[in-house]
Amino acid sequence: MTLVGWVLALGINAAMVAAGWLRTRRPSTVADWQLASRSLAWPAIGLSLFATAVDSGDFVAVVGGAYQYGIAYLSTWWLGIPIGWLLATGVVLVPVYRAGFFTNAEYLEARFGPAMRLFGALVQIQQRTNVMGNMAFSLFLLLGAITGWGGRAWWLVVGLAALAAVYTASGGLRTVVATDSLQTVMIVIASGVLWVVVWRAIGGWAELRGRLAEVDPELPAQVLSYGGLSGPGTPLALVLFGWIAVHAAYCIVNHSQSMRLLGARSEWDMRAAVVIASAALIAVMWCNVSLGIMSRALYPDLDQVDGAFPQVFVDFLDGPLAGLVLAGCWPPAFRPTTRSVRLSAPSSHGTCTVVSWLRTRRSEAVWPSRESPR
Repeated sequence: MTLVGWVLALGINAAMVAAGWLRTRRPSTVADWQLASRSLAWPAIGLSLFATAVDSGDFVAVVGGAYQYGIAYLSTWWLGIPIGWLLATGVVLVPVYRAGFFTNAEYLEARFGPAMRLFGALVQIQQRTNVMGNMAFSLFLLLGAITGWGGRAWWLVVGLAALAAVYTASGGLRTVVATDSLQTVMIVIASGVLWVVVWRAIGGWAELRGRLAEVDPELPAQVLSYGGLSGPGTPLALVLFGWIAVHAAYCIVNHSQSMRLLGARSEWDMRAAVVIASAALIAVMWCNVSLGIMSRALYPDLDQVDGAFPQVFVDFLDGPLAGLVLAGCWPPAFRPTTRSVRLSAPSSHGTCTVVSWLRTRRSEAVWPSRESPR
């Protein structure tokens, strides 16, 4: 990638971080830090909700997943996550929001006791650690391919994560959401630009089918239709249910997303945010999943499927276009620049979860009690 591309990528992300910082103020209370004092409007929540669901890992991992599983991978994104958001905002999070809780773990304590709260906090920390590993490895693959540094790219990953944690801890949820909203715009632009470039190089749908058939005559049917890779006797409905259930559950238990919804100024704002988030998700995931299928036609013999996105980036982008796309799929280090690198999510999510657990150790004078949900 050229110097112009690096300057553009760094400049765009630095501008978004600065804009998010200047538009917000330092939190003065725990409620302000964790939930922005329940003042968030639905457009900001929707854009931020999308940014927590799609990040650098979902460029690398989704393209790699579609490379392997084909268009069936869309169901987890087009159906699974929106259904999960609808269940969360219409059923699961309603009593949590009305009771004024900060975290999922806190609500579990009110329902089932302190032991369940501790268990919930530990589950959340484990989940965030797993996600952190996924994001870190995805970012490593991308930066390693772009810079040519190989294993030394891990130092970049560590540095970016540290800066991200500092930025998030200093501003709280309000700052995160403000920058998330800007980053969502860049994610959509980056995904769309790369898709158009590769699609034009492929030559269209018919040419894509032809290239896939050259690799294997059965490959077009396998990767361009739902159930194409299902084993004998596996119903299509079961395949769809499996993909949907995985991400619907993810939305409900993921505190990184629920904390944005719990920060809404009203239940209506919480539900309306799902519309914006789902619309952006459908557009971006179509680009990323179909890009994975195009990568299968371009690079049929990849040893590592997660190498598809970095390879496409290096082969098809250069100069300003490369910088523009990199600005959307790799924030420079500051966590909510935004959740394009979910590597930084543990710094917010894990901290909130630990704080939630610590509240059980503090006196009532410091941490006011909540009424148990009915």
